[in-house]
Amino acid sequence: MADALGVDFDVLDDFPTSFVLTSGRKNLAQALARRLMTPAGFLQRAHGGDADYGYDLRGMLNQAQTLDQIASIEAAVKGQVQLDERVNAVEVTATFTLATSTLSVDILVQDDEGPFRLVVSVTEATADLVLASA
Repeated sequence: MADALGVDFDVLDDFPTSFVLTSGRKNLAQALARRLMTPAGFLQRAHGGDADYGYDLRGMLNQAQTLDQIASIEAAVKGQVQLDERVNAVEVTATFTLATSTLSVDILVQDDEGPFRLVVSVTEATADLVLASA
């Protein structure tokens, strides 16, 4: 039976130790996270791919300090997530914690199976992904 959310390699880490397949919501969540960690236009420049793909949250880390900047990040993330045809609706809330220099983006995604929550936290050293049920 085909998975409506697709099947892909489980390679969210920069250096995967094995190539295991993932499917379902985990696959969708990883695809969205990769989209949010890829600089805008990178796929087009590197591979002739989609010019609209990508928004590098890591690049926003040092800019996410005012309410206007946070609102701009929320709008950009929402726009990127909506570009994935598996996503029916999305709500985004971003927060920046100055004390730890952490940008956290809470994304409520609605797909054909219902809602689920995806949280991407970015620091200078890491970008972490947490997939949770809504």
